[in-house]
Amino acid sequence: MKITFLILVTMLASSLRGLSQKISSYPFSYIDNKIILHIQTGNNETLNFIFDTGGDGFLLDSTIALKYTSFYDSQGQSAVPFINGHLKSRHFKNNQIFKDNLLNKIFVDGDIIPMSSDAKKLESATPRHGVIGLNAFFKKYCISIDFEHERLDVFLKQPTIKHGEKVYHTDIISADEGHRAGLSQFYHKIGVKVEYRLSDKVTIKTNAIFDTGANRDFFISSSLNVDSLLKQTNKAYTVFEKKVSWGNEIHKLYEFDADSVIINENIPVKYYCIYFDQVEKGAMPEFGDLQTAGSIGAPFLKHFKKVTFDFPQNKCYFFAY
Repeated sequence: MKITFLILVTMLASSLRGLSQKISSYPFSYIDNKIILHIQTGNNETLNFIFDTGGDGFLLDSTIALKYTSFYDSQGQSAVPFINGHLKSRHFKNNQIFKDNLLNKIFVDGDIIPMSSDAKKLESATPRHGVIGLNAFFKKYCISIDFEHERLDVFLKQPTIKHGEKVYHTDIISADEGHRAGLSQFYHKIGVKVEYRLSDKVTIKTNAIFDTGANRDFFISSSLNVDSLLKQTNKAYTVFEKKVSWGNEIHKLYEFDADSVIINENIPVKYYCIYFDQVEKGAMPEFGDLQTAGSIGAPFLKHFKKVTFDFPQNKCYFFAY
């Protein structure tokens, strides 16, 4: 009897230890190829935030900012940089906006931008009230995007992988080839080695970041002559112009179907449609001035039931359906 009791106590303690590894959880909806977190505020109101692993800041829509903060930076107006230019903003201190203490701890300040202005409106019934990214404080934890249950979980460490689960993994590398000084800002982003085989004649090997703010599987930003590069493949492609981020500039985009995309040689990729973004030379200092760099968006991650970024161990895990 005592042995049975001890076994039960041990099992319960082990279960509780597993549960204790999760320190926070936030529901989300997958809308318009974006992860929209539904987060409660200190006023018991639920706001919708785009979860952007390609950014590291906290952006708040100007139409609701006055409801939640009056602590502005004394310097007044500033500008938030994007790959397609800057957007005027106003810096503020986070006065316990979130009901969740972890988020208040991680995002101690932010920037107010006009997300709901005419130029930024999205055709969706779900309004966007802000954007939260992955800053350095988040890197102490293990972040799990659970598409199957539509929740973002934060753990102290990677939960034990269940027996029989099919999981792919890769190492997290420096997205900017280790340029951790000067203008570089993206060294702590979720970088991986990627090989884009455009045709049997043209292959691009570079670094890419997992960027849930991107609404396509694959983007490549390049200061090379993209038109000349794609013509070498002898394959058709489409050219159009549009905004690629929250900045004000319009970029030329190229839509192209590659032969294959290889991530760490063992992570399955189903679709090979790539969007090339033509940028000016020197426009990517955050990537260590690489001439070509990639982004892997939320639609790619959505092919898996769960994706976990284990920052303490520098690992990414992809759980197959």
